Amino acid sequence: MFLMAGGMAMMARTFSAFRGSIRSSQYNQAQEIAETGMAKVINQLNTTHRYLWLNDLGNWGTGGTAPIFPAATCSQLAPNTYATTITKNEIVTATDNSIEVRIGDWRVDSYTYDGNNFEGGEGVLRVRGRMTNADGTQELASATIEQRLQVRGKPCGAAVNSTAARSSVPGLLAKTMDLGNNDILGLGADVYCTECATTGTNASALDQDSGSQVHGEIFRGEIQMPPVPQFPVHLINAVEEGAIVTTTENVTIKAATTANTSFDIYCDSGSLCSSPPEIVRDLGATNPMCVSDSQSPPVSHCLISSITGNGNITIKTNGGTNPVRLYISGHIVSTGTGHITSDGGPTDVALFSTNNTCGNSVSKGIRTFNRSWDISGASSLSAFIYAPCAKVGINGGAQTPSCTDSSPEAPAPANPNRDALSGGRVDCNSGDINGAVWASVWDGSNATDAEITVPANMATLLVQSFGEEFNIGASDFVGIGVKDWASFRAF
Repeated sequence: MFLMAGGMAMMARTFSAFRGSIRSSQYNQAQEIAETGMAKVINQLNTTHRYLWLNDLGNWGTGGTAPIFPAATCSQLAPNTYATTITKNEIVTATDNSIEVRIGDWRVDSYTYDGNNFEGGEGVLRVRGRMTNADGTQELASATIEQRLQVRGKPCGAAVNSTAARSSVPGLLAKTMDLGNNDILGLGADVYCTECATTGTNASALDQDSGSQVHGEIFRGEIQMPPVPQFPVHLINAVEEGAIVTTTENVTIKAATTANTSFDIYCDSGSLCSSPPEIVRDLGATNPMCVSDSQSPPVSHCLISSITGNGNITIKTNGGTNPVRLYISGHIVSTGTGHITSDGGPTDVALFSTNNTCGNSVSKGIRTFNRSWDISGASSLSAFIYAPCAKVGINGGAQTPSCTDSSPEAPAPANPNRDALSGGRVDCNSGDINGAVWASVWDGSNATDAEITVPANMATLLVQSFGEEFNIGASDFVGIGVKDWASFRAF
């Protein structure tokens, strides 16, 4: 009897251990299925569905709300297809005697995102795996894996933490646009409309007429903007703000070649120049408008209240050796044939707005601007214009851009100065504005010959001249590391 009781107890323990072994094996299988699902979802998020990193699971499409993309997106990622192409659950099979047999399934239980639409943040992804019988009607074991991942923004087509200039940079950027018949030409000629409607056609959103050409891509949605450079505080006592009025007079701004030197803008020709060259200062001013800093070579900084008139303004940078920065608090009103020209590259001259608290002036229902900057189409201004609370536009259009193609075998276009010679982008310069314009509102000229030409290396020039913060453009997102990991089981 004693031996029989002992044997029965041994059998019970053996059976219990056997059953426990089966359960452990089933759990391990369920966890492997969950890991398979986790890997597949992360792979989708890091390749074809990168913007879903910024959307909670309820906004992933099928069975929920459509994904939200409030920031400018990389066009090649086709986010409009996400709702129908994301895999959030799947049956897992194994081969048994050359037959695929169901062994379980996985699904995304939850995903939450905490961060912003520019740098990124943190995402928490939970995937549940199940081991089931062959027809899926009975759950044998389940396991849930939760991963907390770091989500990072990066330039389109670039690696995380890349310091290289972006492949896409705003040649023209504004909150709202009336592009009209304006052309945006060149290898860097991308257009960003940060508060345009994200539905409908680009032409409709940007009010682009049939005579307009954009060589680059058009992006709609927000991007993170850098702060507007300010007049150097340590130099402010050396200057006095003043207006440039060019009614029947021509004015020259000639950069200083020595450091820490105050200098005047002067009138060099025209009927109002009583004794050329005549200094240009506001009545009663005792200091000039401009001063150079201590950089080598020095950069000149000019504090200006407004620019008006029909005379010419010539900005001399000594061929780009001595850059000039104009800090303008008021309006620019160019009339008649007056124009602004410069002798340097597209970042050797910069026009910055100093009044950047946008007022109540409305464009397309958005309160967006408090200043108007009209650049004469008779100009050939090579410059970077950054006025986030100004309405900027070209008054007419008179320049003929110069465009070249690196493909000599390309067929001759109908208009070699504007058309893309190979059906794509070409390198252009010498437009009415040669450089880049970042504004609040772009109020385009109705003339068919008004254009901005954007050099191929504009992104690099902006970073070199103003810092890494100016390396802006459309971004995508990747999950780059697991910050925390947890696993849960059930039988």
